[in-house]
Amino acid sequence: DRCVAETIANVLTSLPFIFLGFQAP
Repeated sequence: DRCVAETIANVLTSLPFIFLGFQAP
């Protein structure tokens, strides 16, 4: 479904920001 694909794309797009957040002191 496009909804699922959109959700996955959203998560993949936000992953780098989450990773940077964890990397931050």
